[in-house]
Amino acid sequence: MSLNSFLILTSRQRSLASRHLARIEEAQFNVNVVETSMIASLPILIFETAIWAIFAVSLKFYFRSENNTNTTISFLGIAGAIAFFIIIIASLDPVDNPWALSAGIVLMASSAGLFLWTAVHASHARPAIAFSGSIPKQIFTDGPFRYVRHPFYTSYCLYWVGGGLISGLPFGPLPFLIMLPFYIAAAKGEEEQLTKGENGQKYKAYRDRTGFFWPRFPVST
Repeated sequence: MSLNSFLILTSRQRSLASRHLARIEEAQFNVNVVETSMIASLPILIFETAIWAIFAVSLKFYFRSENNTNTTISFLGIAGAIAFFIIIIASLDPVDNPWALSAGIVLMASSAGLFLWTAVHASHARPAIAFSGSIPKQIFTDGPFRYVRHPFYTSYCLYWVGGGLISGLPFGPLPFLIMLPFYIAAAKGEEEQLTKGENGQKYKAYRDRTGFFWPRFPVST
């Protein structure tokens, strides 16, 4: 082998080694970025999971459940689990925009606050779980119900929208879009029962002056 051939071969080996080393360094950098992102997102994941746990525990211990065999309730539970899984996966890499991140956190915190306020206000006549077919025991028109007719569902919507903002990904709105039809259907069914009940006229008057999931302004006294 000539000296020139040896030098060319050595140069190629060095080039290959350099490329290989660069790939290793790039892979290590990507791993470090992922680890850093996951560590940074940990408080957000804990925050989201804590609020979700409040919702989940309430289904077991707060809402009346008189018909656990209802297929729609099962579908609602499955859909909720899927939506939560999407939120958690998307939140592993939170949005870089601080305004969107802050808005998402505020909406989720508002979701928890509204849910707890509503639960405490209605605790003396606990409402039934969605799609249970139970006739509502009482018409609530004050507290959070003064502003919206279905504050529980509003709180859920705030949670999903907040999660979508935190994720910053194209499929961020998907959990909200998955769950919204269930909430609308459940609320409509409950209102149909209320309007046909003995307090139907009272509820119709309340419905005419109060927003569905979003307040009407000015708020009626």
